[in-house]
Amino acid sequence: MQELSKTHEAIAKAKTEIPHRVLTHYLPLYFPEIERFRGNSRSDWFYAFLDAFLTPASITALTKEEFVTAAWDVVGRKVSKTQILMDIYQTARTSIGLPLPPNAPAIRMLRMVVAEARSLIWQRNAIEAQADELLRHSQDYQLLRQIPGIGPINALTIIAEAGDQKAEVSHETAHGTLRPPIV
Repeated sequence: MQELSKTHEAIAKAKTEIPHRVLTHYLPLYFPEIERFRGNSRSDWFYAFLDAFLTPASITALTKEEFVTAAWDVVGRKVSKTQILMDIYQTARTSIGLPLPPNAPAIRMLRMVVAEARSLIWQRNAIEAQADELLRHSQDYQLLRQIPGIGPINALTIIAEAGDQKAEVSHETAHGTLRPPIV
């Protein structure tokens, strides 16, 4: 459990740094207006979208209808998906981003960073699935998961840091070191 918790911590730190780099360095230069469509940091759709359409030129090279068709599966399940895609298309048409060709070194670097962000999301999801599989039969885990905001990773971290309290009490009872509380 400690290994899963510590690995998740390292991934979470990297996952904080990479979006920061994308949002404060790359996007302001090459497609500043796209940030408003980002949503939350847990979803992969935004990075999948950037992977497919990294610059405004990669969007406007298509007609509006071609773009909507090409991007439809990339953006995932969204309410008003057509309207969002039409808004993105219009945003790309009026973007003030630097017009770089798709094979420019800066765009290749951005593509690498986007791939790294997607990899970190995949790794985080895999750790969450492992934590749930490992702990799903634990009563402590089930109790923690009932608390709003406590997902598999937070429950894993709490259990990993606290240790097995039942084993601790059993050990103390077996060795006669368990003392009643002082009142």
